[in-house]
Amino acid sequence: MSSLTVPFARRALLHHRRRLAAALAGVTLAVVLANLEIGILSGFMSNAVVFIEKIPADLWVMARGTPNFDMSHAMPESNLDRIKSVRGVLWAEKMLVAWANWQTASGSIQNSQVVGLPPGGHLSVPFPVEPAGVALSGIPGEALIDRTDQARLLVTGPGESAELTGRRIVVRGFTTGMRSFTTNPYVLMHFEDARKSSLAAPGTTSYVLVKAAPGVTVEELRAEVRRALPEADVLTSAEFSRRTKAYWIFGTGLGGAFFLTALLGFLVGGVIVGQVLYALVQEQRAEFGVLKAMGAGRAMLLRIIAGQALIIALAGAALGQLLSVGLAHLIRTTGSPLELAWDLCAAVLAAVMVTCLAAAALPLRRVLKLEPAMVFRG
Repeated sequence: MSSLTVPFARRALLHHRRRLAAALAGVTLAVVLANLEIGILSGFMSNAVVFIEKIPADLWVMARGTPNFDMSHAMPESNLDRIKSVRGVLWAEKMLVAWANWQTASGSIQNSQVVGLPPGGHLSVPFPVEPAGVALSGIPGEALIDRTDQARLLVTGPGESAELTGRRIVVRGFTTGMRSFTTNPYVLMHFEDARKSSLAAPGTTSYVLVKAAPGVTVEELRAEVRRALPEADVLTSAEFSRRTKAYWIFGTGLGGAFFLTALLGFLVGGVIVGQVLYALVQEQRAEFGVLKAMGAGRAMLLRIIAGQALIIALAGAALGQLLSVGLAHLIRTTGSPLELAWDLCAAVLAAVMVTCLAAAALPLRRVLKLEPAMVFRG
């Protein structure tokens, strides 16, 4: 009799197509909401740590209490020399992240963030740049912006000029992938140009990036740097990335808002699936009564109800994933960050299956309480 489990579950769903469509719509909605909400959050998190993950440094040295990459605190530029004297340092470079005011040719003001790298050092531009071969050559006032910020900053092509905190700059090229979490455009410049074109105080830097010499472990180097600068935070790239993400997800409540929306989608989908399965059980009491009269046990009834729940879950998840891919493409065209990864899709599928199985609990209880004798009543 166990061979009847799947055909019975499938036939019952196909016989009630309107209810099946309602259940599939609920699951599809839950999958799309979860994919888009968590995908957008993931995209924002990638933007938040894009410099941290692209620059090949082992350690990031910063003022104590720096919460994330964008909200840096100033520390004395002399810390660079103190770190360079530490045993086990292959190289150390300073990096500035500061706020600035971009004034377009039309006179409008746009908040931006200047990122300053030392010329001729070990920190090259960590993004693809167009036109090909263009880089920061060291000429005063040169800058790179991301291609997605062109319209916002009113820059149509290389060689155009603008004012950055009252100082004239020239855009030499455009990067790809240099997006910020705060959505304020990054402006990449040489260190001294960045300081003069921003609100940064003279004689300060935001970070000192350190690379360990061959044969020196990162932990050994970190211990030495901490002894030299006990007043600073010394983090690995992975630790600084986690700190930055944790700040934006938990420190601002942003992550809770995204996850709550996704959770509400699952709850709505689960309620719809539960109602559909319960209605199917109500309408098929006679069939279930016959099965119980023929000797069907609890295990078989469980497989039937669970089978219906899983069929709805898998079909709805497939539709939801396809719709999510299409919507993700449209959302990306607007400039919004969105990442749909396989691990996210797998997690959403698992969550949908658990939700649908949980929704089947009440219909299953109704079937288990069903009396076989009811099929013989008029």
